Amino acid sequence: MGTSRSSWSWITRPGTSSWLALITLIVTASAYVVLINFSAAFLSDGIRTLLDWTFILGILATAVWLVWALFQNFEAVMEAIGKSGNVKTE
Repeated sequence: MGTSRSSWSWITRPGTSSWLALITLIVTASAYVVLINFSAAFLSDGIRTLLDWTFILGILATAVWLVWALFQNFEAVMEAIGKSGNVKTE
């Protein structure tokens, strides 16, 4: 049941890390909201504080990852923005 190396090759393509970081940030923030809404009644104050800080650190880490990924692909991002600005409307 092993996966071949080529099945994960999409991760190494330029620009993919930006999308992966963005999706991870969205999923992490959404998971916090869902988890808190469904389990708030069952959590003690100490566990709730621990859970809050764990997700704060997780969201902060994924936000830093997103900024780093965008910085790594800065030329590609600026090129895409430039191409979208050069579209002529008639």
